[in-house]
Amino acid sequence: MVLVMSERALYYAGCMASYRVPSIARATVRILRTGGINFDVLGDKEKCCGSVLLRTGQHDIAEKVIKENAEILNSYDRVITTCAGCYRTFKLDYPEFLSFDVEILHTSEVIVELLREGKLKLSPKNVTLIYHDPCHLGRHSKVYDAPREILSMIPEARVVEFERNREDSLCCGAGGGVRSAFPELAKKVASYKIEEAKEKNVELIVSACPFCEYNLRDVSEGMDVKDIAEVVAELLEVNDNVES
Repeated sequence: MVLVMSERALYYAGCMASYRVPSIARATVRILRTGGINFDVLGDKEKCCGSVLLRTGQHDIAEKVIKENAEILNSYDRVITTCAGCYRTFKLDYPEFLSFDVEILHTSEVIVELLREGKLKLSPKNVTLIYHDPCHLGRHSKVYDAPREILSMIPEARVVEFERNREDSLCCGAGGGVRSAFPELAKKVASYKIEEAKEKNVELIVSACPFCEYNLRDVSEGMDVKDIAEVVAELLEVNDNVES
């Protein structure tokens, strides 16, 4: 992937990063600006991508939302999103409903390219961290390597793996409407991941999905849980003069 700065790009924050975990959206904006990427945001015109509607079987309403969104998104060359659910929905679901040829990129795919090109540089962080594969980004969309490569580029950081990782990764517990319908079950599943991280003497759990971070944080019991965009934004060397 080559990041052509002249192409029209949109940063689509998604519902979670817009309302529940806005620190992820702020981190992403700082990263994109630092990396020299020109992009638009929709602000209050941004609608839900339709993922929740699709996963809960409300296909008629979802189709209406998808068509409305596509009218806007089709005017861009690429759409960058922080949310694994939005990424999966745009990339795999939208083409099933209509003509949709926009390049869809997850934040991690953009960040890793900016690091490779030397447009971002990370400060050292002496920490043991572990990466949690979100279901929508991993099993559904097969994005496994970009987040891990980013973490491997953090000087002095030690990266370990969950016993179940990549295509075998255990869900955070929140997806598929579980957190809404069965909140205690969602917390119970998340607690398994927290306990395993503690057993491995991990100091930081990193994910690439706002919903995963949100659910894991609920049962973190002092364990630090962050999105990969938050981690990168915190470690950007201070030479960009961009407010976070």
